[in-house]
Amino acid sequence: MRSMICTVVITITLGCLLVTSSGQQRPKRKAVLVPPDHVLTTIANQPNCPLKFDKVAMIVYVDAEGGGSDIYELRNHGSKAIRAYSVAVWTSTGTGDIVEQKMIRSGPVPPGEIAPQPGGRQEVEIVPMTEDLRDKLKLRGPMKAVSVFMILRVEFEDGSVYSDEPAFAALQQYFERVGASLVNANSK
Repeated sequence: MRSMICTVVITITLGCLLVTSSGQQRPKRKAVLVPPDHVLTTIANQPNCPLKFDKVAMIVYVDAEGGGSDIYELRNHGSKAIRAYSVAVWTSTGTGDIVEQKMIRSGPVPPGEIAPQPGGRQEVEIVPMTEDLRDKLKLRGPMKAVSVFMILRVEFEDGSVYSDEPAFAALQQYFERVGASLVNANSK
């Protein structure tokens, strides 16, 4: 009997903890926009793509955890609802990120609407860049990279697909050649 009561008490306590913690929002992390003289942020020209970037930026977090990320806002400029998409953010240094987003919980993105942010993205508060932050975050000196935002693939609610994966593969190969040329030039 005593073990049954303990089990019930532990179960209720754990349930309360889960309900309480799931209702809490993570605090916004503070970040600054990476200056364009440090990393030039660009959007690939994709005239036939129905999903367009309304806003893009590279950010660096100012808290002790540090790190950086890319942030963007996408809008469906096409005539069909979108059920999934893939975005690539690639840099001239040969690094980057590919994010796939399926609209499972929120449902398809209707024409004219903004697409939901990928899951797991924490909200960010952009703070003004100061000279002290620029020094602390090492955002001085010559340009470090060019960053290209592009849509790789869009899946529509009707099952049709838009794909620009061949252009992305060409971009990756180009940046690899440029990187190799720079390494060769610096080794001479």
